[in-house]
Amino acid sequence: MTGGASTPRERRMEPVSAITQAVCILAAVWMLWLASPGKNWLAWGAGLLCWALPTASNLRYAVSHRRANIGMMPLAMASLAGPAALALVFGEIGIVVRVVLWAILIGSCATIAILATWFWRFRAMGSNTHAIRHDAIIIVLGGTIRDGKPCLTLQIRLDEALRLWQESPERKLLLTGGLVRGDTRTEADYMAEYLVERGVPSTSLLLERKARDTRQNIRLSLELLREASPSEELPGEQLCVLTNDYHLYRAVAEGRAEGVELTPISCPTPPTSRLQQWSREVLAMYFGH
Repeated sequence: MTGGASTPRERRMEPVSAITQAVCILAAVWMLWLASPGKNWLAWGAGLLCWALPTASNLRYAVSHRRANIGMMPLAMASLAGPAALALVFGEIGIVVRVVLWAILIGSCATIAILATWFWRFRAMGSNTHAIRHDAIIIVLGGTIRDGKPCLTLQIRLDEALRLWQESPERKLLLTGGLVRGDTRTEADYMAEYLVERGVPSTSLLLERKARDTRQNIRLSLELLREASPSEELPGEQLCVLTNDYHLYRAVAEGRAEGVELTPISCPTPPTSRLQQWSREVLAMYFGH
């Protein structure tokens, strides 16, 4: 999984994400009905709110992006904890239904615990501030290109890269990202175009055009730097990686796997996609890159 751009595997999973969200909505309605609001309006309202907030966030994402995101699935599952608890406490139910509800509650609470743990780690990595040397090489990770332009998440990365270059034009920006789906150009090409239009000279840019996921972003970028060095060793300048807060933990980990300690540079994630991108990143930590 890349840091913003969906992989072919993710695109195949988009219908599954949408179906999961629909099933969770139906399950929540059923459990809230079992809980019977007349028995305890305050508790029923609290359970409804616990379900409604992540569900509303997912639906807003789907409408604004015109597609589902695999990060919607953990949030949909986490949203069921409140309704399941209400149904178990207030519902008049048989043993089979009770077992089903306990399974839903345990699964939902486990999902919440996993998300909370990783969100804390992502936030801790993104909140660290490091001094960036004036001669640093900054690896800027690619992301989604939509209608021939970087998506908002990628624009935030590029704007931060632009700011850092303007602060010290001696810095080099290494832009990494492979071929855009249905296009003849790469993410790196579009990223370079964005920065050149804003005053960054092409001499300050290095382009890596083959990477298709985060692991390749880091590995191929480091290979490019080694090839550009006469000694075939990494340049002596400070090596940094710039990406959004949710993605930084994995990017630094990939650098360490390559034997390089990358200085992290964090960018915020747009509010309209924050929960989904952070949840998507949790799945990436367990199931793929």
